[in-house]
Amino acid sequence: QVAGGGDGGGASKYRLWMPLHHDTDGWPLDVDDGPHTLVALLTPEFSARVEGMPDAAVLADALDALKALSPDAPLPAVARFHVTRWGSDPFSRGPFSTLPVGASPGDLGALAEPMCGGAVALAGEHTNPVDYCSVHGAFDSGVRAGRQVLAHMRRGVGGGE
Repeated sequence: QVAGGGDGGGASKYRLWMPLHHDTDGWPLDVDDGPHTLVALLTPEFSARVEGMPDAAVLADALDALKALSPDAPLPAVARFHVTRWGSDPFSRGPFSTLPVGASPGDLGALAEPMCGGAVALAGEHTNPVDYCSVHGAFDSGVRAGRQVLAHMRRGVGGGE
């Protein structure tokens, strides 16, 4: 569910809320029981602010934003929460790729081109020239790459490459 317009105020600091439902073995559920996980994707501006906020303050802000989305609905108790800080992680230095000076989103299309006659396809938000720097861009690129490789397999190409 999209929450707000990304202007950095109120619920709009949270770009997307993704509910994940799992049973005790970690498998997705089709029914509304078992433990639940709610993942919040933040706007870039708010994400940078979260880097310096205590975890408890981030949780309180998220709960306020959820309450603003549905003021009359009761919020369940939070059993656990985790705040990622990709910007300060020395191995990632940020959650998504960035375009270098002189590059354009169209350049990302080259990364999406099939390789080895279609037997190899790259996926990731950095291969999506339309929705780069986003989780849904990464997801869409995985679907695209899977379809590319599947099409290659259906053609029966391979074996001698």
